[in-house]
Amino acid sequence: MNLAVPVLLGYVLVAVAALPLITTSVSFLGRPWPAGPLWLVPACVLLVGVVVWLATVLPAGRAYATGG
Repeated sequence: MNLAVPVLLGYVLVAVAALPLITTSVSFLGRPWPAGPLWLVPACVLLVGVVVWLATVLPAGRAYATGG
């Protein structure tokens, strides 16, 4: 399977999820972006992405290695 398809699907899902998050943020805070350092959001996204990637790759690697 081509790796570009799941990656592209992930980007589309993030873009689709962003609209409700922005509207919810505007309704609670009155602005679309919460207060705080700008680097915090990309750092959290990167951290979650790495954890999800590891949670997928490590068990799959063991399953392929053991033939199960």
